[in-house]
Amino acid sequence: MPLYTNVGYVPALMSGVPFAVWENELAKLLQQLYPSRQVALPPLRQTSMLSVDGQFDGDPGAFEVDVQVAVVDLDANYQTIASGNITTVDAANFTFHMDVLTCALFARLLMRSLENNVNVTAYLTR
Repeated sequence: MPLYTNVGYVPALMSGVPFAVWENELAKLLQQLYPSRQVALPPLRQTSMLSVDGQFDGDPGAFEVDVQVAVVDLDANYQTIASGNITTVDAANFTFHMDVLTCALFARLLMRSLENNVNVTAYLTR
């Protein structure tokens, strides 16, 4: 799958509908820092839950996926949320999950490091 940083539009998350931001992508071979497709977070209330779910197709080894948010959709505006560094997976099926309360209008994931050449799939849900 291609890197989605310049698609010309930002898809909006619908409440309760998972949106694939990485789809079976081999981030290790593409670049050191690998951002996912960014999504718009339509405000549901003042703060809303954002869920992150992901799975590697094998043992990722040492890795870091950051949950990042922004109020304005510019690359330089995305910041990792407090305690938003995912560095562990379930040992049996290589999955990760995080729930986040946020007022931000945009979100994405950022693969900061990945030791092994494995594919990753990840979803954001509002």
